[in-house]
Amino acid sequence: MKNGLLYIVALIVTGLSVSAENITEENVDKTTAIMNEVWAAFGGREAIEQLETLTLESEATLFAVGQSRAPGPPWDKNTFRSISAIDLANQQLSIRNTDSTDRYNFDQAQVISTERAWQFDYRSGTATPVSEPDFNQQSGPLTRITAALLVHQLMQRAHTVRYLGRTTYKDKAHDVLSIVMEVGPAISLYIDPDTRLLSKSERVLPGFGLVEYEFDDYRKVDGIMFNHTYTFYFQGEENEIRRTTKVTVNKPVEPMLKLPKGLRKLKITDPDEPTAREIADGVFLIGGRGTYALFVEMTDHVIAVGGTGGSEQRLEMLREHVPDKPVRYGVFTHHHSDHVLAAPSYANAGASLVMHASHEQPVRAAAAEVEGLKTEPVTTNRTFRDGSRELQVLDIGPTDHTEHLLVAYLPAERILFSADHFGLPLSGRVRPANNATRDLARAIERENLDVKTLLSAHSPDSATMKHLRKALATKPKYRNSF
Repeated sequence: MKNGLLYIVALIVTGLSVSAENITEENVDKTTAIMNEVWAAFGGREAIEQLETLTLESEATLFAVGQSRAPGPPWDKNTFRSISAIDLANQQLSIRNTDSTDRYNFDQAQVISTERAWQFDYRSGTATPVSEPDFNQQSGPLTRITAALLVHQLMQRAHTVRYLGRTTYKDKAHDVLSIVMEVGPAISLYIDPDTRLLSKSERVLPGFGLVEYEFDDYRKVDGIMFNHTYTFYFQGEENEIRRTTKVTVNKPVEPMLKLPKGLRKLKITDPDEPTAREIADGVFLIGGRGTYALFVEMTDHVIAVGGTGGSEQRLEMLREHVPDKPVRYGVFTHHHSDHVLAAPSYANAGASLVMHASHEQPVRAAAAEVEGLKTEPVTTNRTFRDGSRELQVLDIGPTDHTEHLLVAYLPAERILFSADHFGLPLSGRVRPANNATRDLARAIERENLDVKTLLSAHSPDSATMKHLRKALATKPKYRNSF
């Protein structure tokens, strides 16, 4: 399945029978010849050039690799529906995704129109303007899963395309082209030797590794070939399968760009820059742009809670407030891949890593390159106590989000820190509760926690029990319906 870009690059010299004096010219000629074959296979240059608008309706299954309730396979499967519309000529876009099972309770859209860009949250009934929309960035996910749009990019960005050589994929010798998009890493396109359609694409994301997109079930719609299925692989593991149910070519997309009736307009909210907020004496919430961690000052050390990315910067900001106490413990709420990223930073700072025993392997893997790694797994609860304060680490699992979830509770300050279960968005508007939020509320009652302040790994603002009760009582404005 996985051949790797390094192997492809190694084939460049052997794949081209040319002398050193004219290898560049030969590469350009080879690239042009293959692009002409690809354009012809997809319906011809004229049809592709005249592709101005496209609407796709689809159903998808997500395999929650590294994001399941348990830390290992078999991975949870989640389903969602999507309707996407793009106007290539005017750089307008609408992508709406809604949960098919109502488990995760999402129904959201991103819209870029000539007038304004929006984030629509249909369950909350809100429309939030986006201050600096980026069409190329936002349309990238749709382009990468739609072979015809990648071929359209071959025309628009032909000057960036290069021939990488030949490699075997599914027992066939495929030609491989590389295209540099407006944003993101270069993409390699595998060209089927028989049909000259795209069999797959792949790229390498810095810090994450190889991602691959397989294209299949091609059908002609209005003279253009469209893949009606695609499969996404992350580091060789199947991550998503999407099936297109309807393709509409060169029809107006304006209805999907309009502000829906009934959505409340919110003010433009710019992403918050990293900051350190002292919630109580010696208790800091540090982070920005959607990820935050709790730092609790004890008598002679600090305890960090939360393992999202950006930990190096947070540790530096902590030193501005607590310059002379080491971070002795780093507590990880759960095993999800985006919540163990701080493991190497905490470990390099000399901290022991604390996690639920069932989550030790993912945390260790995240800090695999650190020598002398120290871990202190817990199986139930753990209390950190000294002369200055008490910090309780409680397992409130199972929840709808994960089988085990560690939260941090400061009984004297009445502060509770959790991840992925409840938090206020940047707008401050309380969203309707999902299943995980309801589980958190039940745990607070079950553990008899006297909570005044709720902090989240994904929210910059403090919430209160009043906010939580409002979320539980709020009904969705729309109910997962297109």
